[in-house]
Amino acid sequence: MLSAVDCWNKGMKMWAVGVRKELLTGSVAFELAIKTDQREKQLNANQRLVEGSGGLLAAMTNQERFLSVSSSHSTAWLKAVGSGCGGPNDIGPLQLRQGDSNSDAVSTLLHDGWQWVVVSSAVEEEWPKMPGFFQMALNSTNSNNKQLSEIECAAQLAQGVLHGQELQVAFDELKACAPACKKSLDAIATYVSKFGGGQKMELVMFLLKFSKAFATVMIGEEMMKAITYFDLKGEQQVDGVAKLLGKADIERLKAPTVKPKLLEAETILEDSWSLLQQSQQAENYKMACFGRLATRLCLHVMQKEKLGREVDGHKDIPTISKLFTDELGGIAVAQAKADSNESKLQVCDTLAMSKKEMALLQNVHIKEKEYQNKDHANKIFVLDKVHNDHCIFIHKPLFDPTLEVNVDFLKLKDWRATKASMAVACPQGKAESHMVQKSGAVELEFQKSHVQKCLLQACIDSDPTCKEVVFSSNPSHVWASKKFGKKNALKLVPCGIVSLLKGTPVADKHYIKAFGKMWLISQMKALQNFDKDEGVLSPFWWVKCAGDGEDHNMTFGEMSVDGCKIPILQNIGPIQSNECLLIENPKDIAKKKKKVQEAQPSTLLEEYEGVAYLRLSASSHTIVALVSQTSAKKNACFSNSPKLQELVKLRNRALEALHLGEDGTEDGEEKEDMWQDAVPQNETAAGSKKRKVQENCGSHVVQISVADQPVHILCQGTRPWKGDLLVKLVPEELAAVIAFLKDGVSDALNAAKRQYVKKSKKAD
Repeated sequence: MLSAVDCWNKGMKMWAVGVRKELLTGSVAFELAIKTDQREKQLNANQRLVEGSGGLLAAMTNQERFLSVSSSHSTAWLKAVGSGCGGPNDIGPLQLRQGDSNSDAVSTLLHDGWQWVVVSSAVEEEWPKMPGFFQMALNSTNSNNKQLSEIECAAQLAQGVLHGQELQVAFDELKACAPACKKSLDAIATYVSKFGGGQKMELVMFLLKFSKAFATVMIGEEMMKAITYFDLKGEQQVDGVAKLLGKADIERLKAPTVKPKLLEAETILEDSWSLLQQSQQAENYKMACFGRLATRLCLHVMQKEKLGREVDGHKDIPTISKLFTDELGGIAVAQAKADSNESKLQVCDTLAMSKKEMALLQNVHIKEKEYQNKDHANKIFVLDKVHNDHCIFIHKPLFDPTLEVNVDFLKLKDWRATKASMAVACPQGKAESHMVQKSGAVELEFQKSHVQKCLLQACIDSDPTCKEVVFSSNPSHVWASKKFGKKNALKLVPCGIVSLLKGTPVADKHYIKAFGKMWLISQMKALQNFDKDEGVLSPFWWVKCAGDGEDHNMTFGEMSVDGCKIPILQNIGPIQSNECLLIENPKDIAKKKKKVQEAQPSTLLEEYEGVAYLRLSASSHTIVALVSQTSAKKNACFSNSPKLQELVKLRNRALEALHLGEDGTEDGEEKEDMWQDAVPQNETAAGSKKRKVQENCGSHVVQISVADQPVHILCQGTRPWKGDLLVKLVPEELAAVIAFLKDGVSDALNAAKRQYVKKSKKAD
């Protein structure tokens, strides 16, 4: 596929030297495919090319019959001129005038055409790579065609690989065509093989698409080799192509100080590419956005931001990344610099200028910035005012009065711009908010110190001694060297260094909750080699996951120390001497979570306002098995579980608070008794209250707290305080409720049941 900018560059050269039909020789085209799907693919590719050209190429007429493989740029330019398209860089539509030699030649070519060799579509169907081979061969030596650049040669190699061709075979074919960049072919082939993007050649395809959006220029032998091999040895013979970046810039990338910035830029490019794939923008627009991002990062790393095409350089990588995100979302558009030639060709009427305007024209360095003068030592001045016969510069010391200097226009050349800045006093309000007493950074460091102290103190107070646990290597494990008979008798605290969590928590990391923040615990250097003296032995980090089918004896819990909630490991039951400490296998945890998330029988599901709730029926075989984590026996029930009754009480209190809060009275006001209807003499007030709740209840969702986890409960029916618990079908909430009920459920299931005695009727 061709470049719209290159079409106009070639076309305007033809226009400048004279358009001649006899020079258009060796033009070859292929017929459009006969098969409908292949034909649509060819037409759509050209349609996307036209749409992405920004009006530089003529629109398709849907009457096209051939696809050119040579003279493509000339053909596209002639069609654009005939359709009245404008060119790049404000080149307006060319006016074809009768009698003008160029206009007549263009008109003849548009109406009569010239000689072409047309290849049947059956040839392409039999040999799909034939058009690409023709294009390489014809563009290699034919002066009427545009020479292949390094990017286009790389694309030819990539296309061969994508079509199942060996890279060496594709390279030999390309080399036989003798393109203009033949001295760089070895470097190009190496680049494609190592950095092209694997079998999909994603990077090469991106570079090709991006280059089509702008003029394609030669990279040059020296630069191509430097990029590919990182080769810093000088060559005696190079092609001498002028460029913004050169070998010296590549050499500077080897400096150790540049490596962190290079790694940061590489991470940004990787993340941005993933974001690019998810964008719904047009393909050409996405390629342009990513290309600008890569260019900005390259110039920033090379410290050549101000030499780019944009108005201002970008001060840091986060700013460049944000600009890419804004452009990809259509929020911002890059602003290019004005053409330097345009600024030089501005017309000025010097005879009509005032002295002030003439002085500023003669002293272009005088702008609103800082200046120095040798007569005023190291003082920094700023331009304050420009009068008709002089300028005023001022210097503002921190404590002394402002110094004002009047400068005649003839002496402005003695004032030099400087990057230094004038001394400025910190405002009182800013200083007050950032002093040690009120500094947020100091407060954060104080909080961090407190959290660190609490963690280390918990380790010292709660961790077992060397007489209670044993460490082993190959593999690494920790063992109990004594018997721990009671549940939670063994507590392991993660000894480590704390740091404030700035992002989102990660599942396999450990965090302390304190001061409304989360603090990441990083393990200290462990004593892995028992023959060395460096490292810390913290049992928490030595506890491994149980294997498949292997029982675990430790689980995660939480310990509160002076306002800090610290994660710990604690035993779930008795631990024998010489028993390995293990936590539950993640696969088993996933199975349990999946079991919780699986759809329950329809009788246990209730839906309210589009949200599903699970009925925790104490006599349901499914619920009993879910809570007890065992195979439920026949007619098992845990309705007498104290934990279940506690949850029911929490539900009823929340329901009662919900109804009592619906009267709208303010705090401190005497509330009207909502139960004060006529109460029959033989009915208690409590009975009337329940009846009133029944009449006014309907369906409501209340929230309770279970082990610091908010849980939503659905209350419905005529007697909601008597109904089963209906828990919102959310994994986190269900897991909290089930974990709460699991404690003591076995005692409730094994409790002796009241014997049923059948009473016989008495005889009359």
